[in-house]
Amino acid sequence: MSDALTPQDTLDIASATTRRARSAPARPRWVPSVGALLCFGFFFLIGDAIDMPIDRTITIRGVAGIVVTLAFGAFMTWVLREWRNGGVVPRSLAEQPVQRWKRAALGGLPPFVAVTLLDDTACAVIMGAWMWFQLTQPRAA
Repeated sequence: MSDALTPQDTLDIASATTRRARSAPARPRWVPSVGALLCFGFFFLIGDAIDMPIDRTITIRGVAGIVVTLAFGAFMTWVLREWRNGGVVPRSLAEQPVQRWKRAALGGLPPFVAVTLLDDTACAVIMGAWMWFQLTQPRAA
């Protein structure tokens, strides 16, 4: 006996997966905003703590930055888990049907410019906006 799927079986599996992804509950509207704020806080607090000499205020900011970093990691883990449980797996950049320069411009240029050329506040604002943009993009099944 052959374990190969027939074309009809393949179509049935694909349509069932698509139906499951489309019937998944929409993510809450607050997710992109919270992701952007956590990303902003992470870059602002950690960047601020790294640039200044060590004293009590910077230590407090550094600890707050570590807490925000852990919260951001937990939040993004939750977001990815919700997507996967809803039947939507985020596409990797290699699977997206766009030209390579567009992918690099959207995915890599804002973080590169923010981290290398700007101060901490501008970097945090750009990275927060970039995270908001990434979280508002629709995910395909």
